[in-house]
Amino acid sequence: MYESPANPQVGPLDIASASLGQEGTELHLEITTRGGAWEPSQLHHRGPNALCLTLTHANTSTALCVAAAKGRPILRRVPLVPSGRPGRIAATVTHQGRTLTAAFTPTDVGLPFGPFKWSVASRWNGGVDQLPEVDARARLFAAPECFGAAARAPGRTCENPSLRTVVTPTPDDALLIPNAPCAPYNPVGLVYPCYFGVAADRARSTIALLGDSHAEQWRAAIEVVAQSKRWRAISLSRAGCPFNTAGAKRRARAETAECRRWVGQVRDFLVDHREIHTVFVAARASVDFEGDPVTGAREALRSLPASIRRIYVLRATPEAVEPETTCVDRRLRAGATIGSVCAVPRSTALPPDPQRRAAGGRVRILDFTPYFCDASKCPSVIGGVLVRKDGSHLTRAFAGTLGPFVLRSLS
Repeated sequence: MYESPANPQVGPLDIASASLGQEGTELHLEITTRGGAWEPSQLHHRGPNALCLTLTHANTSTALCVAAAKGRPILRRVPLVPSGRPGRIAATVTHQGRTLTAAFTPTDVGLPFGPFKWSVASRWNGGVDQLPEVDARARLFAAPECFGAAARAPGRTCENPSLRTVVTPTPDDALLIPNAPCAPYNPVGLVYPCYFGVAADRARSTIALLGDSHAEQWRAAIEVVAQSKRWRAISLSRAGCPFNTAGAKRRARAETAECRRWVGQVRDFLVDHREIHTVFVAARASVDFEGDPVTGAREALRSLPASIRRIYVLRATPEAVEPETTCVDRRLRAGATIGSVCAVPRSTALPPDPQRRAAGGRVRILDFTPYFCDASKCPSVIGGVLVRKDGSHLTRAFAGTLGPFVLRSLS
Protein backbone atom coordinates (compact mmCIF):
# COMPACT_ATOMS: atom_id res chain seq x y z
CA MET A 1 0.00 0.00 0.00
CA TYR A 2 1.08 3.56 -0.72
CA GLU A 3 0.00 6.34 1.67
CA SER A 4 0.42 9.91 0.55
CA PRO A 5 1.54 12.62 2.98
CA ALA A 6 -0.99 15.01 4.46
CA ASN A 7 -1.89 18.01 2.31
CA PRO A 8 -3.61 21.06 3.80
CA GLN A 9 -5.10 21.95 0.40
CA VAL A 10 -7.38 18.95 0.02
CA GLY A 11 -9.55 18.39 -3.05
CA PRO A 12 -12.30 15.74 -3.26
CA LEU A 13 -10.04 13.38 -5.24
CA ASP A 14 -6.74 13.94 -3.44
CA ILE A 15 -5.41 10.47 -2.73
CA ALA A 16 -5.00 9.30 0.85
CA SER A 17 -3.87 5.76 0.03
CA ALA A 18 -3.80 3.21 -2.76
CA SER A 19 -3.00 -0.49 -2.91
CA LEU A 20 -2.84 -3.05 -5.70
CA GLY A 21 -2.29 -6.72 -4.85
CA GLN A 22 -3.19 -10.08 -6.30
CA GLU A 23 -5.12 -13.02 -4.87
CA GLY A 24 -5.70 -16.06 -7.03
CA THR A 25 -6.29 -14.89 -10.61
CA GLU A 26 -7.46 -11.38 -9.68
CA LEU A 27 -5.76 -8.09 -9.01
CA HIS A 28 -7.42 -6.13 -6.22
CA LEU A 29 -7.30 -2.34 -6.26
CA GLU A 30 -8.30 -0.08 -3.37
CA ILE A 31 -8.13 3.72 -3.50
CA THR A 32 -9.14 6.00 -0.64
CA THR A 33 -9.40 9.73 -1.24
CA ARG A 34 -8.75 12.42 1.33
CA GLY A 35 -11.31 15.10 0.44
CA GLY A 36 -15.10 15.34 0.42
CA ALA A 37 -17.70 13.11 -1.19
CA TRP A 38 -17.65 12.36 -4.89
CA GLU A 39 -19.61 10.11 -7.25
CA PRO A 40 -18.35 7.98 -10.20
CA SER A 41 -20.83 9.79 -12.45
CA GLN A 42 -18.74 12.96 -11.95
CA LEU A 43 -15.62 11.34 -13.42
CA HIS A 44 -14.42 10.87 -16.98
CA HIS A 45 -10.93 10.30 -18.33
CA ARG A 46 -11.33 13.22 -20.75
CA GLY A 47 -13.08 15.61 -18.36
CA PRO A 48 -11.86 17.93 -15.61
CA ASN A 49 -12.45 15.24 -12.97
CA ALA A 50 -10.73 11.88 -13.26
CA LEU A 51 -9.40 9.05 -11.11
CA CYS A 52 -7.15 6.57 -12.93
CA LEU A 53 -4.82 3.66 -12.28
CA THR A 54 -1.94 3.54 -14.78
CA LEU A 55 -0.30 0.20 -15.64
CA THR A 56 3.04 0.21 -17.44
CA HIS A 57 5.01 -2.75 -18.82
CA ALA A 58 7.74 -2.80 -21.48
CA ASN A 59 6.77 -0.04 -23.95
CA THR A 60 3.05 -0.14 -23.16
CA SER A 61 1.04 2.06 -20.82
CA THR A 62 -2.68 1.80 -20.07
CA ALA A 63 -4.96 3.79 -17.77
CA LEU A 64 -7.97 2.27 -15.99
CA CYS A 65 -10.23 5.21 -15.23
CA VAL A 66 -13.31 5.34 -13.04
CA ALA A 67 -16.62 6.11 -14.75
CA ALA A 68 -20.28 5.19 -14.36
CA ALA A 69 -22.76 3.16 -16.40
CA LYS A 70 -26.45 3.02 -15.49
CA GLY A 71 -25.61 4.53 -12.12
CA ARG A 72 -22.98 1.92 -11.23
CA PRO A 73 -19.19 2.44 -11.08
CA ILE A 74 -17.10 0.86 -13.84
CA LEU A 75 -13.49 0.94 -15.05
CA ARG A 76 -12.78 2.16 -18.55
CA ARG A 77 -9.55 1.02 -20.22
CA VAL A 78 -7.71 3.87 -21.95
CA PRO A 79 -4.63 2.83 -24.02
CA LEU A 80 -1.97 5.52 -23.62
CA VAL A 81 1.15 4.11 -25.33
CA PRO A 82 0.43 3.23 -28.05
CA SER A 83 -2.80 5.21 -28.03
CA GLY A 84 -6.12 3.56 -28.79
CA ARG A 85 -9.85 3.67 -28.26
CA PRO A 86 -11.21 3.48 -24.71
CA GLY A 87 -13.36 0.51 -23.74
CA ARG A 88 -15.04 -0.90 -20.65
CA ILE A 89 -13.26 -3.79 -18.93
CA ALA A 90 -14.66 -6.77 -17.08
CA ALA A 91 -14.21 -5.77 -13.44
CA THR A 92 -16.10 -5.87 -10.17
CA VAL A 93 -16.16 -2.27 -8.94
CA THR A 94 -17.62 -0.81 -5.75
CA HIS A 95 -17.65 2.73 -4.37
CA GLN A 96 -18.59 3.71 -0.86
CA GLY A 97 -17.87 7.07 0.66
CA ARG A 98 -14.28 7.97 -0.16
CA THR A 99 -13.16 4.42 -1.02
CA LEU A 100 -13.19 2.68 -4.39
CA THR A 101 -12.38 -1.03 -4.78
CA ALA A 102 -12.05 -3.04 -7.98
CA ALA A 103 -11.12 -6.60 -8.92
CA PHE A 104 -10.01 -7.69 -12.39
CA THR A 105 -7.65 -10.18 -14.01
CA PRO A 106 -4.35 -9.21 -15.64
CA THR A 107 -5.59 -10.69 -18.92
CA ASP A 108 -8.74 -8.60 -19.02
CA VAL A 109 -6.75 -5.37 -18.70
CA GLY A 110 -4.13 -6.44 -21.26
CA LEU A 111 -1.39 -7.01 -18.70
CA PRO A 112 1.05 -9.86 -19.47
CA PHE A 113 2.20 -12.08 -16.61
CA GLY A 114 5.43 -10.67 -15.26
CA PRO A 115 6.79 -7.37 -13.88
CA PHE A 116 4.96 -4.08 -14.31
CA LYS A 117 4.66 -0.67 -12.66
CA TRP A 118 1.53 1.03 -11.39
CA SER A 119 0.55 4.45 -10.17
CA VAL A 120 -2.66 6.34 -9.34
CA ALA A 121 -3.48 9.87 -10.40
CA SER A 122 -6.49 12.15 -10.03
CA ARG A 123 -7.74 15.46 -11.39
CA TRP A 124 -10.38 17.72 -9.87
CA ASN A 125 -11.17 21.00 -11.61
CA GLY A 126 -7.54 21.84 -12.32
CA GLY A 127 -6.02 20.27 -9.24
CA VAL A 128 -3.80 17.22 -9.83
CA ASP A 129 -2.63 14.54 -7.40
CA GLN A 130 -0.35 11.70 -8.46
CA LEU A 131 1.35 8.92 -6.52
CA PRO A 132 4.83 7.69 -7.54
CA GLU A 133 5.16 4.45 -9.51
CA VAL A 134 5.24 1.17 -7.61
CA ASP A 135 6.89 -2.05 -8.85
CA ALA A 136 4.68 -5.15 -8.98
CA ARG A 137 4.31 -8.51 -10.72
CA ALA A 138 1.26 -10.06 -12.38
CA ARG A 139 0.90 -13.80 -11.86
CA LEU A 140 -1.36 -16.44 -13.32
CA PHE A 141 -2.30 -17.54 -9.80
CA ALA A 142 -1.10 -15.79 -6.66
CA ALA A 143 -1.09 -17.70 -3.36
CA PRO A 144 1.20 -18.36 -0.38
CA GLU A 145 3.94 -20.96 -0.75
CA CYS A 146 2.62 -24.55 -0.60
CA PHE A 147 -0.99 -23.32 -0.43
CA GLY A 148 -3.72 -25.88 -1.11
CA ALA A 149 -2.98 -28.40 -3.86
CA ALA A 150 0.59 -27.08 -4.20
CA ALA A 151 1.38 -28.83 -0.91
CA ARG A 152 0.82 -32.20 -2.62
CA ALA A 153 2.37 -31.56 -6.00
CA PRO A 154 3.87 -34.87 -7.17
CA GLY A 155 7.65 -35.01 -7.28
CA ARG A 156 8.33 -32.41 -4.59
CA THR A 157 8.02 -31.90 -0.85
CA CYS A 158 6.30 -28.64 0.02
CA GLU A 159 5.38 -27.48 3.52
CA ASN A 160 4.66 -24.01 4.83
CA PRO A 161 4.86 -23.95 8.66
CA SER A 162 2.61 -20.87 8.82
CA LEU A 163 -0.27 -22.93 7.36
CA ARG A 164 -0.20 -25.76 9.91
CA THR A 165 -2.88 -24.38 12.24
CA VAL A 166 -5.00 -22.32 9.83
CA VAL A 167 -7.83 -23.24 7.49
CA THR A 168 -8.99 -21.20 4.48
CA PRO A 169 -11.93 -20.91 4.42
CA THR A 170 -13.23 -22.00 7.82
CA PRO A 171 -15.93 -24.71 7.65
CA ASP A 172 -18.65 -22.16 8.51
CA ASP A 173 -17.46 -19.67 5.90
CA ALA A 174 -17.07 -22.35 3.23
CA LEU A 175 -20.80 -23.02 3.15
CA LEU A 176 -21.49 -19.34 2.45
CA ILE A 177 -18.99 -18.93 -0.39
CA PRO A 178 -20.50 -19.68 -3.83
CA ASN A 179 -18.67 -21.32 -6.71
CA ALA A 180 -16.41 -19.16 -8.85
CA PRO A 181 -18.33 -16.35 -10.60
CA CYS A 182 -20.25 -17.10 -13.76
CA ALA A 183 -22.41 -14.60 -15.68
CA PRO A 184 -25.79 -16.12 -16.69
CA TYR A 185 -27.01 -15.90 -20.26
CA ASN A 186 -30.30 -16.61 -22.00
CA PRO A 187 -31.57 -20.14 -21.22
CA VAL A 188 -32.27 -22.58 -24.05
CA GLY A 189 -34.87 -25.06 -22.86
CA LEU A 190 -33.42 -26.83 -19.84
CA VAL A 191 -29.92 -25.50 -20.58
CA TYR A 192 -28.91 -22.48 -18.50
CA PRO A 193 -25.51 -21.33 -19.79
CA CYS A 194 -23.30 -18.94 -17.88
CA TYR A 195 -19.99 -17.42 -18.91
CA PHE A 196 -16.64 -17.15 -17.15
CA GLY A 197 -12.97 -16.97 -18.15
CA VAL A 198 -11.67 -14.14 -20.33
CA ALA A 199 -13.96 -11.38 -21.58
CA ALA A 200 -15.33 -12.00 -25.07
CA ASP A 201 -13.36 -9.17 -26.69
CA ARG A 202 -10.05 -10.56 -25.41
CA ALA A 203 -10.72 -14.29 -25.92
CA ARG A 204 -8.86 -16.40 -28.45
CA SER A 205 -11.39 -19.24 -28.41
CA THR A 206 -14.27 -20.81 -26.48
CA ILE A 207 -14.55 -23.93 -24.31
CA ALA A 208 -17.26 -25.49 -22.14
CA LEU A 209 -17.53 -27.14 -18.72
CA LEU A 210 -20.45 -29.54 -18.39
CA GLY A 211 -21.99 -31.95 -15.93
CA ASP A 212 -23.74 -31.88 -12.56
CA SER A 213 -22.86 -29.73 -9.53
CA HIS A 214 -19.53 -31.59 -9.36
CA ALA A 215 -18.69 -29.92 -12.67
CA GLU A 216 -19.53 -26.50 -11.21
CA GLN A 217 -17.05 -27.09 -8.38
CA TRP A 218 -14.21 -27.19 -10.95
CA ARG A 219 -15.00 -23.72 -12.26
CA ALA A 220 -12.34 -22.00 -10.12
CA ALA A 221 -9.71 -24.40 -11.51
CA ILE A 222 -10.81 -24.00 -15.14
CA GLU A 223 -10.82 -20.21 -14.59
CA VAL A 224 -7.04 -20.37 -14.06
CA VAL A 225 -6.63 -22.36 -17.28
CA ALA A 226 -8.88 -19.95 -19.16
CA GLN A 227 -6.87 -16.93 -18.01
CA SER A 228 -3.64 -18.55 -19.19
CA LYS A 229 -4.96 -19.64 -22.58
CA ARG A 230 -7.30 -16.65 -23.08
CA TRP A 231 -10.37 -18.83 -23.29
CA ARG A 232 -13.98 -17.74 -23.01
CA ALA A 233 -15.70 -20.50 -21.02
CA ILE A 234 -19.34 -21.59 -20.88
CA SER A 235 -20.64 -23.52 -17.89
CA LEU A 236 -23.42 -25.98 -18.76
CA SER A 237 -24.51 -27.72 -15.59
CA ARG A 238 -27.58 -29.08 -13.84
CA ALA A 239 -27.58 -30.23 -10.22
CA GLY A 240 -27.96 -34.00 -9.91
CA CYS A 241 -27.63 -34.58 -13.66
CA PRO A 242 -24.34 -36.07 -14.89
CA PHE A 243 -23.69 -35.90 -18.63
CA ASN A 244 -24.68 -39.54 -19.09
CA THR A 245 -27.39 -41.19 -21.21
CA ALA A 246 -28.02 -43.93 -18.61
CA GLY A 247 -30.41 -41.62 -16.74
CA ALA A 248 -29.53 -40.46 -13.24
CA LYS A 249 -32.13 -41.57 -10.71
CA ARG A 250 -33.72 -38.59 -8.98
CA ARG A 251 -36.25 -38.44 -6.18
CA ALA A 252 -39.13 -38.03 -8.64
CA ARG A 253 -39.51 -39.73 -12.02
CA ALA A 254 -40.22 -36.34 -13.59
CA GLU A 255 -36.79 -35.13 -12.44
CA THR A 256 -35.16 -38.27 -13.85
CA ALA A 257 -36.86 -37.62 -17.19
CA GLU A 258 -35.69 -34.00 -17.11
CA CYS A 259 -32.09 -35.15 -16.63
CA ARG A 260 -32.35 -37.28 -19.75
CA ARG A 261 -33.78 -34.37 -21.73
CA TRP A 262 -31.10 -32.04 -20.38
CA VAL A 263 -28.33 -34.34 -21.66
CA GLY A 264 -29.84 -34.24 -25.15
CA GLN A 265 -30.35 -30.48 -25.04
CA VAL A 266 -26.74 -29.89 -23.97
CA ARG A 267 -25.63 -31.92 -26.96
CA ASP A 268 -27.89 -29.81 -29.22
CA PHE A 269 -26.49 -26.62 -27.66
CA LEU A 270 -22.97 -27.71 -28.52
CA VAL A 271 -24.03 -28.56 -32.08
CA ASP A 272 -25.36 -25.01 -32.42
CA HIS A 273 -22.21 -23.46 -30.93
CA ARG A 274 -19.48 -24.75 -33.19
CA GLU A 275 -17.03 -22.20 -31.83
CA ILE A 276 -16.61 -24.47 -28.79
CA HIS A 277 -13.56 -26.65 -29.51
CA THR A 278 -12.87 -28.22 -26.08
CA VAL A 279 -15.07 -29.48 -23.24
CA PHE A 280 -14.31 -30.47 -19.66
CA VAL A 281 -16.72 -32.99 -18.17
CA ALA A 282 -17.13 -33.87 -14.49
CA ALA A 283 -19.71 -35.63 -12.33
CA ARG A 284 -20.23 -37.13 -8.91
CA ALA A 285 -19.24 -40.80 -8.86
CA SER A 286 -21.76 -41.95 -6.24
CA VAL A 287 -24.86 -41.58 -8.44
CA ASP A 288 -27.50 -44.25 -9.10
CA PHE A 289 -28.53 -44.70 -12.73
CA GLU A 290 -31.44 -46.40 -14.47
CA GLY A 291 -29.10 -48.01 -17.00
CA ASP A 292 -25.43 -48.97 -17.16
CA PRO A 293 -23.46 -45.81 -16.24
CA VAL A 294 -20.30 -46.85 -18.10
CA THR A 295 -22.21 -47.37 -21.35
CA GLY A 296 -24.15 -44.16 -20.72
CA ALA A 297 -20.99 -42.12 -20.17
CA ARG A 298 -19.39 -43.53 -23.30
CA GLU A 299 -22.51 -42.86 -25.41
CA ALA A 300 -22.89 -39.29 -24.14
CA LEU A 301 -19.28 -38.35 -24.81
CA ARG A 302 -19.13 -40.01 -28.22
CA SER A 303 -22.32 -38.21 -29.26
CA LEU A 304 -20.69 -34.79 -28.95
CA PRO A 305 -20.31 -33.00 -32.32
CA ALA A 306 -17.14 -33.31 -34.36
CA SER A 307 -16.50 -29.58 -33.86
CA ILE A 308 -15.37 -30.50 -30.33
CA ARG A 309 -11.84 -31.72 -30.87
CA ARG A 310 -10.84 -32.41 -27.25
CA ILE A 311 -12.84 -33.87 -24.37
CA TYR A 312 -11.26 -33.87 -20.92
CA VAL A 313 -12.96 -35.97 -18.25
CA LEU A 314 -12.10 -34.80 -14.74
CA ARG A 315 -12.01 -37.84 -12.47
CA ALA A 316 -14.59 -37.60 -9.66
CA THR A 317 -13.23 -36.07 -6.46
CA PRO A 318 -13.18 -37.77 -3.03
CA GLU A 319 -16.28 -37.62 -0.85
CA ALA A 320 -16.57 -37.86 2.93
CA VAL A 321 -19.11 -40.35 4.25
CA GLU A 322 -18.90 -38.98 7.80
CA PRO A 323 -18.95 -35.24 8.62
CA GLU A 324 -15.40 -33.87 8.74
CA THR A 325 -16.04 -30.23 9.59
CA THR A 326 -16.62 -30.98 13.28
CA CYS A 327 -13.11 -32.39 13.53
CA VAL A 328 -11.64 -29.43 11.64
CA ASP A 329 -13.50 -26.93 13.85
CA ARG A 330 -12.26 -28.66 17.00
CA ARG A 331 -8.63 -28.52 15.87
CA LEU A 332 -8.99 -24.88 14.82
CA ARG A 333 -10.37 -23.84 18.21
CA ALA A 334 -7.53 -25.66 19.93
CA GLY A 335 -4.92 -24.00 17.71
CA ALA A 336 -3.66 -27.48 16.91
CA THR A 337 -1.94 -28.73 13.77
CA ILE A 338 -4.58 -30.31 11.55
CA GLY A 339 -2.46 -32.37 9.16
CA SER A 340 -4.17 -35.69 8.45
CA VAL A 341 -6.01 -35.92 11.79
CA CYS A 342 -9.39 -35.23 10.12
CA ALA A 343 -8.70 -37.29 6.99
CA VAL A 344 -11.22 -39.73 5.52
CA PRO A 345 -10.28 -43.26 4.35
CA ARG A 346 -9.38 -43.42 0.68
CA SER A 347 -11.20 -46.76 0.36
CA THR A 348 -14.57 -45.11 1.10
CA ALA A 349 -13.90 -41.63 -0.29
CA LEU A 350 -13.15 -42.70 -3.87
CA PRO A 351 -15.91 -44.80 -5.44
CA PRO A 352 -15.37 -45.96 -9.06
CA ASP A 353 -16.03 -43.26 -11.64
CA PRO A 354 -17.93 -44.62 -14.68
CA GLN A 355 -16.65 -41.79 -16.88
CA ARG A 356 -13.07 -43.07 -16.49
CA ARG A 357 -13.87 -46.03 -18.71
CA ALA A 358 -14.93 -43.78 -21.58
CA ALA A 359 -11.32 -42.87 -22.45
CA GLY A 360 -10.15 -43.21 -26.03
CA GLY A 361 -10.13 -41.17 -29.21
CA ARG A 362 -10.69 -37.52 -28.35
CA VAL A 363 -11.63 -38.40 -24.74
CA ARG A 364 -8.81 -38.05 -22.22
CA ILE A 365 -9.02 -38.68 -18.47
CA LEU A 366 -7.48 -36.15 -16.06
CA ASP A 367 -7.02 -37.75 -12.64
CA PHE A 368 -5.95 -35.41 -9.83
CA THR A 369 -6.41 -37.92 -7.02
CA PRO A 370 -2.73 -37.55 -5.92
CA TYR A 371 -3.52 -33.93 -4.98
CA PHE A 372 -6.33 -35.15 -2.69
CA CYS A 373 -5.17 -38.48 -1.27
CA ASP A 374 -2.19 -40.65 -0.41
CA ALA A 375 -2.27 -44.44 -0.49
CA SER A 376 -4.63 -44.76 2.48
CA LYS A 377 -6.38 -41.48 3.29
CA CYS A 378 -7.75 -38.22 1.87
CA PRO A 379 -7.09 -35.22 4.17
CA SER A 380 -9.79 -32.67 4.93
CA VAL A 381 -7.29 -29.79 4.96
CA ILE A 382 -4.35 -29.59 2.54
CA GLY A 383 -1.81 -26.78 2.55
CA GLY A 384 -3.97 -24.73 4.91
CA VAL A 385 -7.03 -24.98 2.63
CA LEU A 386 -10.30 -26.76 3.42
CA VAL A 387 -10.80 -29.33 0.66
CA ARG A 388 -14.56 -30.03 0.87
CA LYS A 389 -17.24 -27.64 2.08
CA ASP A 390 -20.05 -30.15 2.66
CA GLY A 391 -18.41 -33.55 2.49
CA SER A 392 -19.02 -33.77 -1.24
CA HIS A 393 -18.20 -30.55 -3.09
CA LEU A 394 -14.81 -28.87 -3.28
CA THR A 395 -14.37 -25.46 -1.73
CA ARG A 396 -13.81 -22.68 -4.21
CA ALA A 397 -10.44 -21.99 -2.57
CA PHE A 398 -9.09 -25.50 -3.02
CA ALA A 399 -10.44 -25.84 -6.56
CA GLY A 400 -8.60 -22.64 -7.49
CA THR A 401 -5.29 -24.05 -6.24
CA LEU A 402 -5.76 -27.00 -8.60
CA GLY A 403 -5.90 -24.65 -11.59
CA PRO A 404 -2.15 -24.46 -12.34
CA PHE A 405 -1.96 -28.27 -12.24
CA VAL A 406 -4.94 -28.68 -14.56
CA LEU A 407 -3.18 -26.31 -16.94
CA ARG A 408 0.05 -28.30 -16.71
CA SER A 409 -1.81 -31.55 -17.48
CA LEU A 410 -3.04 -30.20 -20.82
CA SER A 411 0.44 -29.71 -22.27
